[in-house]
Amino acid sequence: MAPRLWHRLSCVTWTLVLVSLSACASGAWNFGSWNAEYADESGPVAGSPNVGNYVTTAAVAFRDGPSSGIRLLAVLPPGTSVATDGRALNGWWGINYQATQGWIYGSYLKPQ
Repeated sequence: MAPRLWHRLSCVTWTLVLVSLSACASGAWNFGSWNAEYADESGPVAGSPNVGNYVTTAAVAFRDGPSSGIRLLAVLPPGTSVATDGRALNGWWGINYQATQGWIYGSYLKPQ
């Protein structure tokens, strides 16, 4: 009976180790809470940003670059004021928020 119990425990242990290693390797835990909720970063974006002040329309990811795979700087709540700087790439708009440059998916910004 003891060998079977040991086998089951060792399998569970290795499964947990593999899950932990794969999460670390993917970078899932490097940038704040890995289960943070924010708006979808896909779909159509109307036009390019004008340089000016905008407001977020949902909880949005404020990222270090123009892609959902790039480091998350913060999750901005709805109604957050940001300044666009005119940069745009594949629906992502360059913004300045609290003296930090980053990117937000443009469909979640409206003119202030």
